[in-house]
Amino acid sequence: MRRIRIVILNLCIAMFISVVPAQAAENTNLVAKEDAGQAKFSYICVIDNNLKIDNDGRVIVTSSLTSRNVDKILLSIFLQKYENGSWINLKHWTITKEGNAALLGGEYSVQSGFAYRIVSYGYVNGSKGEFLEGDSYYGGSELY
Repeated sequence: MRRIRIVILNLCIAMFISVVPAQAAENTNLVAKEDAGQAKFSYICVIDNNLKIDNDGRVIVTSSLTSRNVDKILLSIFLQKYENGSWINLKHWTITKEGNAALLGGEYSVQSGFAYRIVSYGYVNGSKGEFLEGDSYYGGSELY
């Protein structure tokens, strides 16, 4: 009886040892695939959006873009309303700024009973005015 237990124990250990390396290799491949799918920007570091709606229906929007090794930034915000199954542009603001950072904001009054969101577009240019990179950022929607 003791001999059978030892044989079973050895089989379990052998199975455990053969499964662990295969599982670790599988997890490593998953991490590599996730990293490969992420966008890697050379110049734009962060685009951030903020949308606040007060009790009176006044929307306050802000967007910021930080970058590196650029001379000029163009930043636009579009305030959108969800109506009849699609997003409709209500208002937009744009700024062109020299340097590596830009901040843009605005206010607008909206109707109750709808969802609202902002979309920001950021573009950066080099020292000769050449386009280097662009990106868009969709903020979450807020119901008013």
